[in-house]
Amino acid sequence: MSQEAATLSDSQHSPSGVIDCRGLGKQYGTREALVDLTLSIPSGACYGILGPNGSGKTTFLKLVCGLFRPTTGTLEVCGHPMPQRGEQVRARLGVLLDQPLVPRHLPLSKVLQYVNDLHGGTISSQRIESLIERVGLTWRRRDPITTFSRGMAQRASLACALLHDPEVLILDEPFTGLDRAGCRLVETIIEEFVAAGRTVLLVTHEYSRAERLCDVVTWFQRGRLEKTLRGGCMNGLKNFGALVRWECAREFQRGETIVSMVLFALVTLFVLSFAIDPSTETAVKAQPGILWTVLILAGTIGVERSFGRPGEERVLEGLLLSPVSRTTIYYSRLVSTWIFVAVMEFVVLIAFIVLYNVDVDLTAAGIILLAAWVGTLGFVALGVTLATMTRSIQGGEVLLRLLLLPLLIPFFKGVVSLTTQALRDWEIGGREMAIILAFDLVYVAAGQILFEQVVADFEG
Repeated sequence: MSQEAATLSDSQHSPSGVIDCRGLGKQYGTREALVDLTLSIPSGACYGILGPNGSGKTTFLKLVCGLFRPTTGTLEVCGHPMPQRGEQVRARLGVLLDQPLVPRHLPLSKVLQYVNDLHGGTISSQRIESLIERVGLTWRRRDPITTFSRGMAQRASLACALLHDPEVLILDEPFTGLDRAGCRLVETIIEEFVAAGRTVLLVTHEYSRAERLCDVVTWFQRGRLEKTLRGGCMNGLKNFGALVRWECAREFQRGETIVSMVLFALVTLFVLSFAIDPSTETAVKAQPGILWTVLILAGTIGVERSFGRPGEERVLEGLLLSPVSRTTIYYSRLVSTWIFVAVMEFVVLIAFIVLYNVDVDLTAAGIILLAAWVGTLGFVALGVTLATMTRSIQGGEVLLRLLLLPLLIPFFKGVVSLTTQALRDWEIGGREMAIILAFDLVYVAAGQILFEQVVADFEG
């Protein structure tokens, strides 16, 4: 390595943050729990760590707290080497680990007084009472921790971590066991902590929360820092492409969704062809309405399966546990479902022309197909969101149709009018296409907003 390169490398890894480590490693016997970790966590930031079980996340936190001694490398916290200066450092840390670490036989008020004594007894009784109120446990302040639920014990541990007004807050799965109000309380505390210029080190399995709360999100894998994901982007385009490719490859290999949509549409068209004489003027006028009624009903099969085929009802939970943003999840499902519906529409349009003896040239057929593909974007956006909302409800498939179909009236009117004009004049109707594009813009934007709200409610 050249002298210039060596100097640059040293400057990049020189201690400058609240938490700095170089070549940090930890072994348990022959097993490496943490391997050659080098990072710097600045003050005034929320630093998120994600990764599967056994990836070294908790080991790193315990090294920062001085509970473990590193096997290799160096670690500095608040400017002090660890674990050599552990006593001085821990006075500046607020720690909430994956299990509540408080004397469970004591009442809550006594637990906080106990923590106060450990920190020199300098904390006022008003501070203790205000924290009990802040975590929502005033009504249980005299009850022993042994009588608390998992979520209440987590709230008590949070109060202990905040009691001495720490400079660094270390949180290991802080949302475990908490209800929605408790989760929001933790999020608010993190936001306030960072706004005050202090540092939060957050370990969680929930990428969506980490994306909202953290300035930097990292991914640990088998004891190594695999990648750093900044600003919520997390290689969004790469992940978007991967999700779309994976879903399309699986669908085109197994064909469940596309085959179900095409069979439904073809059977419906075939049955209706016997009920209507294609040669009559009434039948000719009804053709656009018949086509789009069949396409929309068949398309709902695709959108209702966008977040759970039979046996895969928990696919959304799996995606939320992965390091992928909610926006990426939404748009990848929208595009992959749109592709499936578009394939179905191409096949069904050909069958419709043949079964109903439609007098149409390639230009008019192209116009109809273009309208179908453009309009389907908004239809699918709305359907994916509603499918997410109804996926865990008994009778969700029926509810999805009851919610979706009335909202498709503007789209239905636009595509039927455009198809009528294409069949009659063999040209694009500008007004009708404008209605379809407006439908797309409104429902894609509204779908994303609703999807994020549904996921937030799901996360609690």
